[in-house]
Amino acid sequence: MNGCTFAAMQTAYALDTILSHLKIDTLNEMQSAAIAATDQNTNVVLLSATGSGKTLAFLLPILKLLDKENKATQAKAGRR
Repeated sequence: MNGCTFAAMQTAYALDTILSHLKIDTLNEMQSAAIAATDQNTNVVLLSATGSGKTLAFLLPILKLLDKENKATQAKAGRR
């Protein structure tokens, strides 16, 4: 998944637009590994330098799954 575009991740159009505006269009190696692990429902610990994209790697899988029509809490601690 390294070098994968966010569009290929099938993120919501609004998210793609925001990321594009911020000139963020591909995953780095750490983000690819982290997102692949979360897609497999695996626990992930990220140890990487400040500014390397850890927060984005953590948030993208959550944002990808959010349903804007569902007003209930959708991101909860623990396994899916």
